[in-house]
Amino acid sequence: MNIETHSDRPAWVPVAVSVGTLFGLFASAMAVRHSPIADAGRPVMVALSTAAAVAIAIYGLLMVVQARARGIGSAVAGLIMLVLGLYTCNHVLR
Repeated sequence: MNIETHSDRPAWVPVAVSVGTLFGLFASAMAVRHSPIADAGRPVMVALSTAAAVAIAIYGLLMVVQARARGIGSAVAGLIMLVLGLYTCNHVLR
């Protein structure tokens, strides 16, 4: 089994996808919040947002760890994703 440690995609792509994912979840949460199913939908949106934020933070940490092989751009992008994921977890779970 050969695991590829370097990819040809730019370091900013995972950050852009993370921001897009969190924005989509935010827009969905706002739509659910102002709908008749607000009481039933809130726990689902909290769970989805928390799971996405944790996944983003973990992938950001992985990018930081792989900075030696992928370059400083990967470390910076990973730190941005780590902060974004931790902030989102804090915001959603409070």
